[in-house]
Amino acid sequence: MLPEVEPGKRYELVITSFYGMPFIRYRLGHLIEITALEDAEAQVYLPQITFESRADDLLDIAGFTRISEKTVVQALVNASLKYEDWTLNKEVDGDKTTLHLYIEMNGNQSPQEVAVAIHSELANLDPGYRDLERMMDIRPLEVTMLHPGTFSAYYTWKKQYGAELMQRKPPRMNTTEKVVRELLYLSNARELVRV
Repeated sequence: MLPEVEPGKRYELVITSFYGMPFIRYRLGHLIEITALEDAEAQVYLPQITFESRADDLLDIAGFTRISEKTVVQALVNASLKYEDWTLNKEVDGDKTTLHLYIEMNGNQSPQEVAVAIHSELANLDPGYRDLERMMDIRPLEVTMLHPGTFSAYYTWKKQYGAELMQRKPPRMNTTEKVVRELLYLSNARELVRV
């Protein structure tokens, strides 16, 4: 309900029919952030929003936080890391859940430097992520560095096999195990680092 929203908080858009039958509720899957309750200068007295991400592009960790692509990109920018491309996947092994980042770097950073820098920036950007370590002693990030040219080889390989344009790049968030295996095969991945 619009009167209940608060600036700085994230919400999922839901459309509900109040008039006529049948009663329908439709979840769009869009997450938005309320930036202000109004824009008095423009004489718009409705909440001001920015698009955050798709709800299905979020990675939930232990119910504490949901990491979006926007947050990961901001962490990479803040850490001043030079990269070609990346994909982030939530992986579960028994009772252990990890955020596994597969990244192709353009710089000379070691896997450990990359993992520590990204973990630190995610903790700075997302209070829920920070609380995982403080309250539960969980550091969920794992980093696998892919050889230079991996994402380019993936694109070319998909193109050769007739993939549509939008299917030639792996998704950045919530990719499938099959895509991860293909990237690792094309890269012959170097090193896995846990922080």
